[in-house]
Amino acid sequence: MNFIKQFNNFENLFLADYGCYNEKCTSIKEYILSNYSDCLTDDVTKAKFVLCIGGDGTLIKTVHDYKQHNLPIIGINAGTVGFMMNSGKFEEIDKIFQKGFEPYLIPLDLMKVELNNNEYFAFNEVMIGGDMSSWINLSISSSYELNGDVKGGGMIFSTAQ
Repeated sequence: MNFIKQFNNFENLFLADYGCYNEKCTSIKEYILSNYSDCLTDDVTKAKFVLCIGGDGTLIKTVHDYKQHNLPIIGINAGTVGFMMNSGKFEEIDKIFQKGFEPYLIPLDLMKVELNNNEYFAFNEVMIGGDMSSWINLSISSSYELNGDVKGGGMIFSTAQ
């Protein structure tokens, strides 16, 4: 389900800070901190959004680290491809912080995997596999129609994002 929601402003953004690994990330982070520090909060429980700067891997880590807060996540691309991220251009970042900005929010489902009595959540994909010298047996069950047993080197499951 896709939806658009009007926000008066972007106060109380929580910056998921994983450090910066390249010049682009450092530049974007410094730009946000110098121009919009009054919109940021250090307390994720008071946040209305989580903001992350990086690539798709950073977005996936942010989803895993903050999923329990049930907050929308805004990703700013400072990686190489950034397929799932917003533009890292300063003029595009400025639009995020303007009053009346209408974000296009796309709810993404997490996939739950139960393995050996443990639960794991996957945002984009999960791979279950053994070492390449042996076969594994997988029993698959879901709330959908795909059910069965698989023998092989492994299996990759992907969410329909």
